[in-house]
Amino acid sequence: GVTKPLNMMIKKLLSIEEKPAYEVLKDKNQNAFSLLSDMLNSFCNEFERNKQELKAYGEQMALRASMIRELRQEFEKKVFDLFTLFDVAKELNSTLNPETISQLIILTCMGQMGVSSTAVFQLEESLNYTLRIRGSRGMHFKPDEDLEIDANSKFIKHLTSRARAMTVQEVDQMFVNDPEYQKILKLKPSLFVAFIDKNETKVLLAVGRKISGEFFTKDDIEFLSVLTNIGGLALENAKLYSMAITDGLTKLYLQRYFVFKAEEEIKRANRYSQPMSILMMDLDNFKKINDTYGHLDGNRVLVLVADTIRKCTRETDIPARYGGEEFAVLMPMTDKNNAAIVAERIRASIQSKEIQLNDVTVKVTVSIGVASLPDDGSAANTILNAADDMLYQAKRSGKNQVSIAGART
Repeated sequence: GVTKPLNMMIKKLLSIEEKPAYEVLKDKNQNAFSLLSDMLNSFCNEFERNKQELKAYGEQMALRASMIRELRQEFEKKVFDLFTLFDVAKELNSTLNPETISQLIILTCMGQMGVSSTAVFQLEESLNYTLRIRGSRGMHFKPDEDLEIDANSKFIKHLTSRARAMTVQEVDQMFVNDPEYQKILKLKPSLFVAFIDKNETKVLLAVGRKISGEFFTKDDIEFLSVLTNIGGLALENAKLYSMAITDGLTKLYLQRYFVFKAEEEIKRANRYSQPMSILMMDLDNFKKINDTYGHLDGNRVLVLVADTIRKCTRETDIPARYGGEEFAVLMPMTDKNNAAIVAERIRASIQSKEIQLNDVTVKVTVSIGVASLPDDGSAANTILNAADDMLYQAKRSGKNQVSIAGART
């Protein structure tokens, strides 16, 4: 386009130069200078048009380059999000500890979204059908504050029926008078994301505002929805596992899990030449309580005793309901002297408790047997039998006492 007028002008000039001067002067209709001027003007106009076209083309290319950069950044973020979710899924599948799972969900949400706070709630059917807080970061509340949301409340049912993430702005006006909504609103969330299974909200993620002040994008909500789903599945699996290894009444471990852990700990203790102890205990005269007050009140006594045992032991210990009114505690890395101290603490603490049964104040006592590795054997069944023998020696010696294997009587 640029060369066309230039070529025309050159051809005209060459044709003029080929004629003799007198022929040029005689040609009244042809003025070389006027012709040259016209051709130059034509050339300039064509050049300007081409320049504008090139400019428009350059702007179009710059716009396309910008769009390609944005698409590339978006693609790279999606790839990063997918790898993050893949890594999180692997971590979630490697543990059955609900606290660990909850913290992993929270930290992933806060780190990936850049939010100021996050809380995780999980459905607890045994606790009046409520969504109970599992963990939180950045949400300030009092330790004794009620953090259980009625799963049958209008607010939760609305989230369940919508089956998608919802912002506070979407639900604020509808549930301003809902007391269950007001409970969670104290945590100052900005977004709610639910894991729904069989038309029930099993896990609820309450997400605070972004630190940058930006709104949540479609990609953000998609990421949080996937995170809540895989995290919710992990929490539900952990709950099912917990139900399989714990006693429904006392929430202590079941006998078969206790024996499994005892065998496991015995192997570890033998390998590293470390001590380990077992306490076996039985409530004194518990049949009389059942016969006098009934099994429901008897269950209340069992729950009280279980709570006392739990409070008197460490997090690393494994307390279990071994039978009807029999309990046991596995104490890793604990020698006989320290195990005996804990046993006496449990005995004294249970003796000091009072419970009202049918307007009557009742006190219970417990007999405890103590045996340890390596003093009383090197196999799990040997230590268990030794502790059980000491338990019945305590019974024969008058009850409400601690009997220690190998101790002089």
